[in-house]
Amino acid sequence: MQRSSIEWTHFTSNPLRYRDKDGNVVHACIHASTGCLKCYSEAIAPRYGRAGKPFTAPNMANLTPFLDEKELHSILTYKPASGKMCFLGDMTDIFGEWVPFELIDKIFAVMALRPDVTFQILTKRADRMREYLSEERKFQIVLAGLAMAPTGTDIKVGWPLPNVWLGVSVENQEYADKRIPLLLQTPAAKRFVSYEPALARVSFLEYFYKNLKPTGDFRTRGSQRQMKFKHDGLLGLLHQIIVGGESGPGARPFEPDWARATVQQCKAANVACFVKQMGSNAQTRNDQVADVWYYADGSDMDTEALDGDSYRYQGAPVRLQLKSSKGGNPLEWPEDLRVRQFPEVRA
Repeated sequence: MQRSSIEWTHFTSNPLRYRDKDGNVVHACIHASTGCLKCYSEAIAPRYGRAGKPFTAPNMANLTPFLDEKELHSILTYKPASGKMCFLGDMTDIFGEWVPFELIDKIFAVMALRPDVTFQILTKRADRMREYLSEERKFQIVLAGLAMAPTGTDIKVGWPLPNVWLGVSVENQEYADKRIPLLLQTPAAKRFVSYEPALARVSFLEYFYKNLKPTGDFRTRGSQRQMKFKHDGLLGLLHQIIVGGESGPGARPFEPDWARATVQQCKAANVACFVKQMGSNAQTRNDQVADVWYYADGSDMDTEALDGDSYRYQGAPVRLQLKSSKGGNPLEWPEDLRVRQFPEVRA
């Protein structure tokens, strides 16, 4: 385990590794959708001496997944992690179709043996995660735990594991609508969504409310006209939404209003919202900058025109010149976006 700079967790751990035909240990995965185009894991793997090939299915076919026993032991024994949160598998997708369930059993057994740590797992393979988290797997996890625990240890596996939060990554409405319903069908102590990198506006309303239906009436929120809805109360199946823009060279545009809409939806539905960052390419309208955006030192925010004539009319798109390279300093954001909430952690 290692301490993490990811704002919504304390530690990361990657017990799932890959070995190529020459015996080299590498990081690997397979791109699942457009959100993977600029995968940070693929980009930073060389820094850790784990330089592999691009994250494609043909390259994965030449690799063998395995569990790093040293890392599993670290998860079981690392005392500073007690009472903290750990993002498990941040360099790959442990629910990838190339990962045998028997390996996942052992990972879940280790998490069961560390009930004092809250583990967070994200996937883009929501269908396989739902398949894995069936009642039948509980017995296999218990067996894996018995094989790893000291002799005489009483293995108790609550189902779903009370210290494991399960989430899906979405980047736009298409993938939200594909993955979130599968997440809601998956047994989990807490369910969360990582809306990062956010590449378009997403509505989460139908995943917050029962029998959501439009009324045909409208309301005005800011500069936008929005449909009114009626519903039969909260579903209460989603516990947190994390939202953030893409960072790094060539980052795709992020509009802060996408985060604002997410914050508003979560607040109305009593769902925790965590605004992580604006990303490296935050864009807004020139008439939404004045009196709203400031540098952390309180000075007025600078902007960059996206084309030569963009300042000639009201509402033209501009790029925000944030001092934080990832747009991750909340002091540089409008106050209504400075929201970093967590669902209630079990006792």
